[in-house]
Amino acid sequence: MIKCIIFDMDGLMLETGRLAYRAYIRSAEKYNYEFNYDVYNYLTGRTNEDIIEEMKSIYGDENPILLWRQEMVENKHKIVCEEKRVYKKKGLVELLEYLQQKQIPYCMASSNTSAHINEYLKLEGLLDSFKYIVSGESVHHGKPDPDIFLQAVSLMNEIASECLVLEDSSVGIEAAIRAGCRNFQVIDKFSDLPAVHGIHRVKTNITKFNDNSNYSAERVLSSLLDVIPLLEEEWSTNGSSEKGRG
Repeated sequence: MIKCIIFDMDGLMLETGRLAYRAYIRSAEKYNYEFNYDVYNYLTGRTNEDIIEEMKSIYGDENPILLWRQEMVENKHKIVCEEKRVYKKKGLVELLEYLQQKQIPYCMASSNTSAHINEYLKLEGLLDSFKYIVSGESVHHGKPDPDIFLQAVSLMNEIASECLVLEDSSVGIEAAIRAGCRNFQVIDKFSDLPAVHGIHRVKTNITKFNDNSNYSAERVLSSLLDVIPLLEEEWSTNGSSEKGRG
């Protein structure tokens, strides 16, 4: 039975997926490399170091990958400074209020740095919403390795099989499964944003990763609002949570 919720942040709680995609597009247009949703979906959820290594694999390490990535990071910072928002995802506030009302413990496990996590939570008035946070800096291996979720489970003093991970990325779902956690994937899509068809093309078949049936999410949802009735269904079937559900 689910007794604890573990939130990812980027693309799950906040519209930072859209933010990152826009920043990648600016970088791709400047340096003329191919970029689209499949590439984004393959890279997202990883630590910065892992993203750089994967970009070398995707585009070839003969290309100035560090320059491309640095431009993307700078673009992301510029957009945040311009807009002074990162925007909450639909259903986040309702889900947090629900968990607080039912006294269900929850935490965050994000591949992002502590500095960026605090910055984004502050911008959206969420800084006091999470008592427990595990950042990408605190683990040796980022997603899809399970380390970050195993640390979150330990921090919450729970059993992995009784923790539900909420993720938007494929690497996050893989990490959750490898950690032994329950998992729901809330898809982060933005089909209205363009692709870039640059001269530096993708050299590897990245779609095969997303089609890996060994790491399919337990549930695939369109919104965080969809999580609440599924939790109600879970607890109705298995009995009330000992953590204080009303």
